[in-house]
Order: sequence, then structure tokens, then C-alpha cells
Amino acid sequence: MRRGSLFIILFVLIAAMIIGATTLLRSQPALEITVAADPLAEAWLREAALAFNQSGATVGVGRRVRVNISVRSDTAVLQQTWTPNSHPVGWVPAWSSVANISRGSSVSAQVAALSLARTPLVLMSFDSRVAEIPVLSWAGLQTAASTSVINLAFSLPTNSVQGLGAVISAIADFHQTSILSDAQLSNTAMRAWLAPLVESVPNFNTVGSNVAQYVAGPQGGTVDAAIASESQWLLSLSTLSLKGVPRFAYPAFPVVFDFPFLILRSTTTTDDEVSAAQAFAAYLSADAQQTRLEQFGLRPALSEPLATSTVFGPALQYGIAAALPAVQPVQLPSSSSLLALNQLFR
Repeated sequence: MRRGSLFIILFVLIAAMIIGATTLLRSQPALEITVAADPLAEAWLREAALAFNQSGATVGVGRRVRVNISVRSDTAVLQQTWTPNSHPVGWVPAWSSVANISRGSSVSAQVAALSLARTPLVLMSFDSRVAEIPVLSWAGLQTAASTSVINLAFSLPTNSVQGLGAVISAIADFHQTSILSDAQLSNTAMRAWLAPLVESVPNFNTVGSNVAQYVAGPQGGTVDAAIASESQWLLSLSTLSLKGVPRFAYPAFPVVFDFPFLILRSTTTTDDEVSAAQAFAAYLSADAQQTRLEQFGLRPALSEPLATSTVFGPALQYGIAAALPAVQPVQLPSSSSLLALNQLFR
């Protein structure tokens, strides 16, 4: 047989093998992984996961990947952490400070992205409430709550990381520090100072986890002040402004939700699952998905919203900042002290 003919036959055989292998791989079911996330990032992550799944991403020897988003609040993980038999491959908590204290010893965590997005807690009131609340700060709210009857709205700390963050921000303001200790969370004087603020919330169950939506809705007409994530205020701004002229202020000791991406490993986790989670984390960190964050009221991880943003731009006149203040965010102490604090709200 001539050498040229042999080369042709070999080429055809190799091509056939490649086509056959490709066809076999494409016929295999996709590798499905679950990425859990706090509700604050849910909408953005669901849109991103749909686009990622349609992009044809593969791992290993060419196996397709499918990412499924499940919702679990940071506070739920804090109260019942992950176990080897019940954990997602990827986890996007809203607040890295919670994630740092809520991992079980049998489930390790690998940081795939320090931050995917940012949104701080923001205080809100209406211009029409200036007489009741002249100073929109934790100290101003505490003074108003101690000397008169005000209607305050924030989420129940045991049900929402925003509610937990609100209480922690207030406690940091009382102690005038961003680095809280266990002793400071159980301090008697602090709890007495905090009590009027907590008692000013008429019904935590009615307020729910989306405080901005509650204030903008028909039941929120009597609210004098509230605290929620900046992202929720931005997404409710058009409805909120129909009730009056809003004013926003950032707490002196801010809580900034920073949405890290963690890969959770246990004895049941495979290398392909880890690779799939890493690929999704990289996809979320890329420019295409970072530029989508503004549409969900979130700030990019490493930059600020564009001046032309149709979401952030209209809110600047009411006190939303074009760039976040360069202030040390509040850090949490241990989980045991947090759980003890949560008993106040049970």
C-alpha cells in the first residue's frame, strides 16, 4: 500500500474516532452542580446561570456543565451549617463575615472569588419625617425612638441577613468600632440602648425580608424610617418616590454585603464538580456579568456604577452615593455570640 494512501486512511480513522468521541460526550447527561445563594443575589445569579448553561461550558474530558441556583439565606446557614451529606458545590453568601464563622469542620471552603458584587445597608426616611427624625443615623433614630413613638422597619435578624446586619451596624455605632467582640454583643448597656429601636418595629413578620418593597407598598405608609440594602432601595425607588421625597444615609459603621464565591468540599465532592464551580465563579467575575449587576441594583465587585446608570443615577439626588465611602466595614465576632443575640428576637 502506498504511503500516501496509508496517511489518508489513518486520517479518516482518527477523524472518525474524534467525531465518535465528541458525539458520545455530547450524548452524556450534563454534570449538574448546585450553587446556593442568599436571596439578595438570587435574581442576578439566576440570569447568569441561564446564560452560562447556554454557553456550552465543559469540564474534564468535555462533559457539559449545568448550574442550578438554590436559595438559602445566610442566617439559615448560620443556624444550621452545611454537612457532608447536605451541601452545595458552590455557595454565594451575601456577607463574607457570616461565611467566615458558619462553616462546619467536616465541610471545607475554598475561595473562588473574594467578591462578586457589593451592596451596603442604607438608612431611609422621607423629607416629611424630618420633624420626627432630624438626624438620619443610628444615634438619631435611637434618640427619636427613646423620646417619642416612631415606626421603624427592618427585617427580622433571625430570618434575613439584612436584619442581622442592621442590628450589628447599630451595635457597632453604640460601641464606636467596626471590629466587634463577643462581650460587646452581650453588653447590658448596649442591649438597653438597642431596645427602643427593636420595639419601634411594629411587626417583623409584616415587614418581611424586602423592607424597601414593604415601605413602598400600601402597608408602608406609616413608616418613619427604615434600613435595607441599597439594591432593594434602588429597585423600589420609582414606587417609593410616589409616597414622598426619600432621603438616604449610610451608617457611620457600615455593613457591606460583598457576595464571595465559595467552593464547598467534603468526601462526596468530585474534582469535576470543583472545576465546574470554578468555571462558574470565573464567568461571574468577567466583565459581561459584572456590567449586568447594575440592573439588579448591585455594585460591581471592583468598580463603581457608571455615571450614566439608569438605576443609580436617579437615586443620587436623594443621597445614594456615586462611590461608597472609604470606611472600614463592620466585622462579626463568633457564631455563638450571634446566636445568643438572636434569642432577643425569638
